[in-house]
Amino acid sequence: MKKSIVQILKVLIPAVVGIYLVWYMVDLIQKQDQAAFWDKIKEMNYWWIGFSLLIGLMSHLIRAHRWKYLLEPMGYQTSFANRYHATMVGYVVNMVLPRAGEASRAGVLLKTNDVPFSKAFGTIIAERAIDLILLMIVGLITVSLSLTDFYALYDKLLAGNEKEGSGVMIYVLAGFVFVALVAWVFLRKNVALRDKIWNLIDGVKSGLFSIFKSKNPGAFVLHSLLIWVLYILFFGVCFMALEETQYVPVQGILMGFIAGTLGVMLTNGGVGVYPLFVGTVITFYAFPDFVGAHNTALALATVIWLTQTFFLIVLGLISLVYISRKFPVNND
Repeated sequence: MKKSIVQILKVLIPAVVGIYLVWYMVDLIQKQDQAAFWDKIKEMNYWWIGFSLLIGLMSHLIRAHRWKYLLEPMGYQTSFANRYHATMVGYVVNMVLPRAGEASRAGVLLKTNDVPFSKAFGTIIAERAIDLILLMIVGLITVSLSLTDFYALYDKLLAGNEKEGSGVMIYVLAGFVFVALVAWVFLRKNVALRDKIWNLIDGVKSGLFSIFKSKNPGAFVLHSLLIWVLYILFFGVCFMALEETQYVPVQGILMGFIAGTLGVMLTNGGVGVYPLFVGTVITFYAFPDFVGAHNTALALATVIWLTQTFFLIVLGLISLVYISRKFPVNND
């Protein structure tokens, strides 16, 4: 019962925040010229948007290919198709249940190639660790290009929430300590469950440290860098879709990319947050005298988010159908 409530809250809270921010964004559009917003949607050059989606697809294919460099050191041979479909299923599940996509991805590989869940999950954690490091590097490069712009955008996007954030953090830490104590007492009495958890941790550890056992560390690093270059290109190419945003500088594109990434982390798939954050950044560079988020900037940010989200959903559902048909559930 408690587990179900936690799962519901994990979905409900980000969804409520996202819905509120969607309403807030719609209110911003209505306070300006609503017709102008839709005019910008219509006049965009969607060839650039389509090109950006192809770049995004390339990044997903390379991510699926890179995965083998973590699985092979543990002795698991997997097909590219199975790794790709597992990756896409993970993406679409993450849009519904935050952070559940990683478990779903490992579960698919267990189904298709009999790779132990814990070890596959460990390799995914290793990937996420590398992604976090590369995101931090992109962030440092972005800040180094224009520290003044960073502080100005920080004030626009995040300032004013510091007190609330610190209060929430105290409650989160207190809750974490309480749960840890309860779990410790419970596990001391339940030996069987404790052994299962230790086996799971051991498998995750094996997958996590497989990154140091890769036979092709150079190829792994190269693929990781290429994935993030493609992520930035995917985002930056979209700025060519409107005349007003074609001359946004490199630091503006990078700032928008970081803002969008934060938006995706805050709510399910970035609903509400992504267009608002990215729209604010685009406004800062394309319409510097405008206060808030300009309709044109919101239009571009909304199209980027919608097309990316729809594309991932379509690819994820195709992969889900493929996996379910090729590897049906055995009910015997």
